[in-house]
Amino acid sequence: MMKKFDLTLGLIVLAVILGALLIGWLDNDLYGPFSESGYVTACSAILLMSVAAYGWFLCLRSVNATGGSRRESHFWFLVMCAFVFLTLDELMQLHEGFDFFVHAELDINESAISDRLDDVIVMLFAIMGVWVIWYFREPLAQYRAQLRQVALSLVLVFLMVTLDILTNRRDIVEDRSWFLGLKILEEVVKLTAGASLLVLVHRCW
Repeated sequence: MMKKFDLTLGLIVLAVILGALLIGWLDNDLYGPFSESGYVTACSAILLMSVAAYGWFLCLRSVNATGGSRRESHFWFLVMCAFVFLTLDELMQLHEGFDFFVHAELDINESAISDRLDDVIVMLFAIMGVWVIWYFREPLAQYRAQLRQVALSLVLVFLMVTLDILTNRRDIVEDRSWFLGLKILEEVVKLTAGASLLVLVHRCW
């Protein structure tokens, strides 16, 4: 059943990526569907919200289970809150807005470093997620069979953030074709990471 879910989700994500590439090619704007206002962003948000929903149901299950761990329920509640926030961030670009707010309030001129403040925030959020998993490692020991999936998901998340830092502006990668190619790759990795995380929580269920 799990393998069927993994395969189905994988095929859906692949179809979304190929569909976006086809639409971009037909519109003569390959990056268009992968932009912040493109439909790939909406698909990414659906994946993140699905993870949040699983977090909520896993939280309820651990609360209602006989002899259930309160710490485990706390972990899944944090997962739900984190992914609700990430969903809103994906749709409303909250961390980018914070970047603009800091520049405006502190009257800082944008630079190659300060302009990547929003990317640093995402990286810190990912690192915090690793710390939370470590902190709740005892109640999560029952899911140790999913360590490979956890590792895969984390690698994809950190790869996505790295690509986001590289493509924040055209200073590290100056060639336009390479720059757009890496931005598309970032969105592909983001979708793949979202799918990997959804597979992970589905297996925990």
